[in-house]
Amino acid sequence: MTGVDAEARLMQRVKHGDEAALRDLYDALAHNVYTLALRMTDSREDAEEVLQDTFVTAYRTADRFDPRRGSVRAWLYTIARNGCRMRLRAQASRPRADGGVAPERLASAASGPQGPD
Repeated sequence: MTGVDAEARLMQRVKHGDEAALRDLYDALAHNVYTLALRMTDSREDAEEVLQDTFVTAYRTADRFDPRRGSVRAWLYTIARNGCRMRLRAQASRPRADGGVAPERLASAASGPQGPD
Protein backbone atom coordinates (compact mmCIF):
# COMPACT_ATOMS: atom_id res chain seq x y z
CA MET A 1 0.00 0.00 0.00
CA THR A 2 1.34 3.41 -0.93
CA GLY A 3 1.17 6.68 0.96
CA VAL A 4 -1.20 7.97 -1.71
CA ASP A 5 -3.58 5.06 -1.00
CA ALA A 6 -3.40 5.68 2.74
CA GLU A 7 -4.07 9.40 2.24
CA ALA A 8 -7.06 8.63 0.02
CA ARG A 9 -8.49 6.26 2.64
CA LEU A 10 -8.01 8.90 5.33
CA MET A 11 -9.76 11.46 3.16
CA GLN A 12 -12.72 9.13 2.72
CA ARG A 13 -13.01 8.95 6.50
CA VAL A 14 -12.68 12.74 6.79
CA LYS A 15 -15.59 13.04 4.32
CA HIS A 16 -17.69 11.19 6.89
CA GLY A 17 -16.70 13.58 9.67
CA ASP A 18 -13.96 11.42 11.23
CA GLU A 19 -11.81 13.88 13.18
CA ALA A 20 -9.26 11.18 14.05
CA ALA A 21 -8.68 10.69 10.31
CA LEU A 22 -8.17 14.44 9.94
CA ARG A 23 -5.54 14.32 12.71
CA ASP A 24 -3.81 11.43 10.94
CA LEU A 25 -3.90 13.30 7.64
CA TYR A 26 -2.50 16.37 9.38
CA ASP A 27 0.29 14.30 10.94
CA ALA A 28 1.16 12.87 7.54
CA LEU A 29 1.10 16.08 5.49
CA ALA A 30 1.38 19.12 7.77
CA HIS A 31 5.15 19.42 7.36
CA ASN A 32 4.88 19.51 3.55
CA VAL A 33 2.00 22.01 3.57
CA TYR A 34 3.85 24.21 6.07
CA THR A 35 7.03 24.11 3.95
CA LEU A 36 5.09 25.19 0.87
CA ALA A 37 3.40 28.03 2.78
CA LEU A 38 6.71 29.16 4.29
CA ARG A 39 8.35 29.27 0.86
CA MET A 40 5.51 31.32 -0.55
CA THR A 41 4.97 33.75 2.32
CA ASP A 42 8.49 33.94 3.74
CA SER A 43 6.87 34.26 7.16
CA ARG A 44 6.57 31.61 9.85
CA GLU A 45 3.48 33.27 11.29
CA ASP A 46 1.74 33.41 7.92
CA ALA A 47 2.79 29.85 7.10
CA GLU A 48 1.33 28.58 10.39
CA GLU A 49 -1.94 30.37 9.71
CA VAL A 50 -2.09 29.03 6.15
CA LEU A 51 -1.39 25.53 7.48
CA GLN A 52 -4.24 25.75 9.97
CA ASP A 53 -6.60 27.30 7.43
CA THR A 54 -5.73 24.59 4.90
CA PHE A 55 -6.77 21.74 7.16
CA VAL A 56 -9.87 23.54 8.44
CA THR A 57 -10.90 24.16 4.82
CA ALA A 58 -10.16 20.55 3.91
CA TYR A 59 -12.38 19.33 6.76
CA ARG A 60 -15.21 21.71 5.89
CA THR A 61 -15.08 20.98 2.16
CA ALA A 62 -14.06 17.33 2.23
CA ASP A 63 -17.10 16.40 0.15
CA ARG A 64 -15.58 18.38 -2.76
CA PHE A 65 -12.47 16.20 -2.93
CA ASP A 66 -12.55 13.98 -6.03
CA PRO A 67 -9.79 11.33 -6.18
CA ARG A 68 -10.28 11.06 -9.96
CA ARG A 69 -8.96 14.64 -10.29
CA GLY A 70 -5.81 14.18 -8.22
CA SER A 71 -4.29 13.09 -4.95
CA VAL A 72 -5.21 14.31 -1.50
CA ARG A 73 -1.74 15.83 -1.26
CA ALA A 74 -2.21 17.83 -4.48
CA TRP A 75 -5.65 19.00 -3.30
CA LEU A 76 -4.21 20.21 0.01
CA TYR A 77 -1.34 21.97 -1.78
CA THR A 78 -3.87 23.75 -3.96
CA ILE A 79 -5.82 24.92 -0.92
CA ALA A 80 -2.59 26.10 0.73
CA ARG A 81 -1.31 27.87 -2.41
CA ASN A 82 -4.61 29.71 -2.78
CA GLY A 83 -4.47 30.70 0.89
CA CYS A 84 -0.93 32.02 0.48
CA ARG A 85 -1.86 33.99 -2.61
CA MET A 86 -4.86 35.57 -0.89
CA ARG A 87 -2.73 36.48 2.12
CA LEU A 88 0.05 37.95 -0.03
CA ARG A 89 -2.42 39.95 -2.12
CA ALA A 90 -4.01 41.35 1.02
CA GLN A 91 -0.59 42.32 2.39
CA ALA A 92 0.50 43.85 -0.91
CA SER A 93 -2.62 46.00 -1.09
CA ARG A 94 -2.01 47.51 2.35
CA PRO A 95 -0.01 50.73 2.31
CA ARG A 96 3.52 50.42 3.64
CA ALA A 97 5.01 52.74 6.22
CA ASP A 98 6.77 54.64 3.42
CA GLY A 99 3.43 55.18 1.68
CA GLY A 100 4.09 52.68 -1.10
CA VAL A 101 2.78 49.21 -1.85
CA ALA A 102 5.00 46.14 -1.99
CA PRO A 103 4.52 45.02 -5.63
CA GLU A 104 7.20 42.31 -5.38
CA ARG A 105 5.05 40.45 -2.82
CA LEU A 106 2.05 40.60 -5.15
CA ALA A 107 4.13 39.35 -8.07
CA SER A 108 5.43 36.43 -6.02
CA ALA A 109 1.86 35.60 -4.97
CA ALA A 110 0.77 35.40 -8.59
CA SER A 111 3.60 33.11 -9.67
CA GLY A 112 4.26 31.22 -6.37
CA PRO A 113 6.48 28.13 -6.26
CA GLN A 114 5.27 24.65 -6.96
CA GLY A 115 4.37 22.45 -3.98
CA PRO A 116 6.86 20.11 -2.32
CA ASP A 117 6.60 16.41 -3.07
